[in-house]
Amino acid sequence: MSQLPKTVHLEIASTESELAAHAVNLITQAAQKAYGERAIFRLVLAGGSTPLETYKLLAKNKASHKIDWAQTQVFWSDERMVEPQDADSNYLMASTTLLQHLDIPEANIFRMRGELTPEMADKEYIDQLARAFNNQPAVFDLVLLGMGADGHTASLFPGTEFGELSDSPVISQYIERLDSWRISLSMTTLLASRETIFLVQGKDKAERLANVLEYSVEQADTVPSAYLVANSINKVTFIVDREAATQLSDSTLADLQ
Repeated sequence: MSQLPKTVHLEIASTESELAAHAVNLITQAAQKAYGERAIFRLVLAGGSTPLETYKLLAKNKASHKIDWAQTQVFWSDERMVEPQDADSNYLMASTTLLQHLDIPEANIFRMRGELTPEMADKEYIDQLARAFNNQPAVFDLVLLGMGADGHTASLFPGTEFGELSDSPVISQYIERLDSWRISLSMTTLLASRETIFLVQGKDKAERLANVLEYSVEQADTVPSAYLVANSINKVTFIVDREAATQLSDSTLADLQ
């Protein structure tokens, strides 16, 4: 087993609602820390279906979570190249489940514009980040990520140039096996985040989760999620359900929980 950074932690949830509750608790803690240190909380949302219950819980109990949405800026880890009202849009999912239910200023929402060409969307989001961070490197307080059964995270996929090959905070790439273009925060930007949370559900993720948490160094050259874990210097928490955790060894469970 490879030696994971001491900053990597694991939480196992028995139910989908418990997973969401764990995530909301950590989001709230990160927000409070950010307000105290910088008076603003910069949160990156994940796409896909896994964070849906987390977003619903944030929206439902917003008063009890002590998150000042007027002092929170929201970004995305990645986006499909579709219109914002398309069913495949990561923005649409987050908007309907979370943002529309919050008192968050429109100026605090920084969506990736999937309706543009990949080159234009890439440049436009780089410009948005420059404005949000006053032309300084983008360092987010918390990034929410999912993980695919192939180990992809955000829209950084195995078989593509996902490593620190560019200084750009945003990349757009054509994913051949999906026959589609994606825009994504770069690995460099993800690694710079002050805190990262992976939300992982399902038995189909179990083998890859074990690879990432138990053989991250060996996997790092080919698997984006493993690369992030192996190279992270800041806090990374995996919140997973019991099905996703079925192939983790007893020693890993003891070390990370």
